[in-house]
Amino acid sequence: MENKKGRKIDWKNRQLTTTEFAYLAGLLEGEGYFGFDKRGLISQPYLVLAMTDKDVVEYAATLIEGNMILLKRRTRKSKPVYRVSITRRERILYLYTGLLPFLGKRRSEQVNESLILIKQHQTWVAEGGRSQQARNANRARFQKP
Repeated sequence: MENKKGRKIDWKNRQLTTTEFAYLAGLLEGEGYFGFDKRGLISQPYLVLAMTDKDVVEYAATLIEGNMILLKRRTRKSKPVYRVSITRRERILYLYTGLLPFLGKRRSEQVNESLILIKQHQTWVAEGGRSQQARNANRARFQKP
């Protein structure tokens, strides 16, 4: 299934095999990026894979349940660059937990940091999240000094 921009959409919540986790770990060690966006109140983890092999990126997109896009930039040899990314915390939690045994030290540290952020977000949501923050801000606004 594709959206209007021709991006592949495949949301299955599929469980991966050990072999698929190992394959993804090797691919992401070389071509991927484990990061997090610190601009919000609670940082948002994300996973990105970008490379010129369309079939490999398509397969990775089905495994991680992300959307593959064609980037406007090209390589020095004028090859197109394809990218897949994911920011859904639930899926990232599942993927990172499965990938962790197959990753090297540096990537494992990045993944562990993201797992901590995901757990902080889960705690924040369980404690009321934005609604609770709004209530606290409202109370503070109307309290007399």
